[in-house]
Amino acid sequence: MLRSSNKAALHLQTTTDYERHEWFIDPELAAQQSHRSLSTVYKWIQGQPIDPASQELLNLKSFGVLPFKPWAGFKLRPDGLITPSGHYMAIHELVDTGFMMAVYHDTKKINEELLFQLRTLKQKKGQCCH
Repeated sequence: MLRSSNKAALHLQTTTDYERHEWFIDPELAAQQSHRSLSTVYKWIQGQPIDPASQELLNLKSFGVLPFKPWAGFKLRPDGLITPSGHYMAIHELVDTGFMMAVYHDTKKINEELLFQLRTLKQKKGQCCH
């Protein structure tokens, strides 16, 4: 991406298995996103290496790149998630999916417990079930 002004900017670039990102970011925004001081960001602009934690934060906040191997290719957006195949999932879809999975697992656990209790009661009465 080309810079539109001569103002100092932090040049970010990252390459994932799926794509290459390149961006110039305002020093104040970089300091805010990385939770580092403005003087630290200016040192990065002058060539000092960015520490790995700050690089991951900037990649996440600037490009949406998640720093975890199982999430390679996924992009986080303020309003959802984009899968490596390009499918967009809104936040409510992610929450609904997680909620439904939790309900399924809780229901399955309750059903297993009830079945165990039923078998125990039948065994006590001498009516063993299999």
